[in-house]
Amino acid sequence: MKMRNAADICDIFVLLPTNDILDALIELGVAIGSTRTRPGKIIYVVYNRADLRQSIFYTLEDVVVLDSLKELYTALAAL
Repeated sequence: MKMRNAADICDIFVLLPTNDILDALIELGVAIGSTRTRPGKIIYVVYNRADLRQSIFYTLEDVVVLDSLKELYTALAAL
């Protein structure tokens, strides 16, 4: 419940997916769903596209897909 609430109320959500991502996808869904009531929320997904399967959720307008942690650090520094 705490993780669901955290995904709901955060201003920035970062997903670092691995092949065993099932539980994290639930949190991603909560974060995406909360963008309707929290406009301006940013969702970052950081993963190597060659290693993991693409998700339809990664194409939503509130989701920013990055290739590396370095890109994430640069994006966060720009906020």
